[in-house]
Amino acid sequence: MMKLIEVLLLGIKSVLAFCAPFCIWLFVYTQTFITPCVWWR
Repeated sequence: MMKLIEVLLLGIKSVLAFCAPFCIWLFVYTQTFITPCVWWR
């Protein structure tokens, strides 16, 4: 049973490690585009 939990945690960690750069890039990208729109009003 412990092995299953370890595998799940490892999977979650690898998914986070893979998604983190993309999420950060997406966040910066949206901020860069939304901020000028807000300023423009």
